[in-house]
Amino acid sequence: LRVRPGWSQDRAVAVAPAGVAPAAMAATVASVTPVIPSAAPAASILPQLPASWSASLEASIATGGHLNAESKAALVLRLLQGADPIALSHSSGVSATELEVWRTEFLAGALSRMG
Repeated sequence: LRVRPGWSQDRAVAVAPAGVAPAAMAATVASVTPVIPSAAPAASILPQLPASWSASLEASIATGGHLNAESKAALVLRLLQGADPIALSHSSGVSATELEVWRTEFLAGALSRMG
């Protein structure tokens, strides 16, 4: 691959050597191009939040009340789905450190139930 001056790496151009058909070169480039997984597919394999958990979380945040287990689980699932911990911390009023503790406990509990 060759990058033209002024172009970014994502606009690299494959240049076929002499005697190689452009179609063959394109197939070769496609076969060696690494596939980098994005964060989006991970969210699709995680379960959606049950409506009652979301409602409980929203009610607790709105009133500044105590977060029950469902509310905490809703926050943890949002983290596991790729939510930004700092943004989630600000929106929920729970420290990022506490969210991390809950995530760790949630995963530990899930693993213990699997065994």
